[in-house]
Amino acid sequence: MGTQRGGDNRYTASVDNTNRLLTRTVARGDAVDAGVRGDAYFILVPAIELTTDTQSALYVYQNDEDRDIILNASITSAGVSTGGTSQVYQSFRTSGIGLSMVGGTGAPVPVSNVIFGSNKTPANTSELGQEGATIVGGGPTSPVWITTGNTSVNEVFIIIPKGVAIAGLITPPPGNTSMEITLLIEVYLRELTT
Repeated sequence: MGTQRGGDNRYTASVDNTNRLLTRTVARGDAVDAGVRGDAYFILVPAIELTTDTQSALYVYQNDEDRDIILNASITSAGVSTGGTSQVYQSFRTSGIGLSMVGGTGAPVPVSNVIFGSNKTPANTSELGQEGATIVGGGPTSPVWITTGNTSVNEVFIIIPKGVAIAGLITPPPGNTSMEITLLIEVYLRELTT
């Protein structure tokens, strides 16, 4: 939590004529505080076309920072499925060192700072997935159901310590022959404490 001075006279506290203590502060959460410090980011998985109903890995992202990365929210846009039902199953998988992708694109996952124009990005090792890509290692965590034809915002709280990787997987609905998926992940670096 952070506090900020308030009022026109820039006092943070005062006493009124009846000896009551008055304070003027603004409290903000860790995610907002990280954004102010320049330590909040968006991880973007561009549109991936899925033409089957089998699970595909969307990304793998390893934290190479000296601080924890907090996965705060996942925003998923699931297009309408041709041939499938209306439910999509999205899951995350985490593991220590050793989580890897097989059949990915080989390209790093795009990461952008929430501060417009900033080129500061967190240290990471990452790879974009594609249809048919799989994840080796790790255990499941935070599964969510998503309705096709909608954008879903899911608040999650996953702590990713240094050296730990997270992967996002998507399972299209049964019978799917065509569906597009896009994913935006909101993350921030935890502040170092002394």
